[in-house]
Amino acid sequence: MLSFLPYQIKVIISGLLVLINTISFSSFLIPFIILKVVLPINKIKDFLSISIVNIASLWAEINYVIIESMGKINWEIDDLTKFNLSKNKNYLVISNHQSWIDILALIKVFNLKIPYFRFFLKDSLKFIPFLGIVWWGMDYPFMKRYTKKQIEENPSLKNENLNSAKKACKKFEKIPVSVMNFLEGTRFTKEKYKKTKSPFKHLLKPRAGGISLVLSALKLDSILNITIIYPNNKNINFWKFIAGELNHIIIKVEQLPITDDLIGDYANDPKYRENFQKWSNDLWIKKDNLISEVIEKDNKF
Repeated sequence: MLSFLPYQIKVIISGLLVLINTISFSSFLIPFIILKVVLPINKIKDFLSISIVNIASLWAEINYVIIESMGKINWEIDDLTKFNLSKNKNYLVISNHQSWIDILALIKVFNLKIPYFRFFLKDSLKFIPFLGIVWWGMDYPFMKRYTKKQIEENPSLKNENLNSAKKACKKFEKIPVSVMNFLEGTRFTKEKYKKTKSPFKHLLKPRAGGISLVLSALKLDSILNITIIYPNNKNINFWKFIAGELNHIIIKVEQLPITDDLIGDYANDPKYRENFQKWSNDLWIKKDNLISEVIEKDNKF
């Protein structure tokens, strides 16, 4: 444990070790990705896909050994044994979103317990050195974001992300998968909160269209509704996390069934769309109240 070291030194050591780990594993994965692209046999492609995911899981485990050697983060995680989770089942994982740390925290909690996460990523992230090609090789869907003006000028852009998501879901049919989606569509900030006039206290408005598509396109076993809370951490950032300086992270987990009324055509069925938006909004009301309760309780101690 290196918690005795100054914060700046821990950031440098941990950051370098995580970077070396990332470069090493990414470089190791590149031959697997190339073979997956060039080989014509689907069974071999599927085997390579599974191998790539297993290697990525090991990469994540090593990262957490590095981070936890820097300092003791107080994790408060719901008991996952009651959910009968499996690496051979398919899940939709939804969560609130405040920081890049959310992704790292979710991988920490669920790595090796359910299939490795697949995220819908911004298209620009494919150009990140090393990670971009790995995400591409792991069939992460890259989505472009268009302004209202761009869509008005070229209406065909409206369906481009929808078609990309459908193609990604087709690939996910072959092996077990956990599709991760931050319903707010972006990280929570005070500026975004004010700009969007969110009706919630701790959350932005949920965007329901993306998860509706996943629910309709994939045969999933259940939904894992995650609430991430940083009760005593005013300045949440990546560097504090890798230095082991975040003193309390709370992960609340709820498992939801996938009922028939959650499956439908979001784009073309107004009634279904209205009901689905109500369902997602009700989830967000409960999540917002839960965050308030946890923070209030935590502040009493």
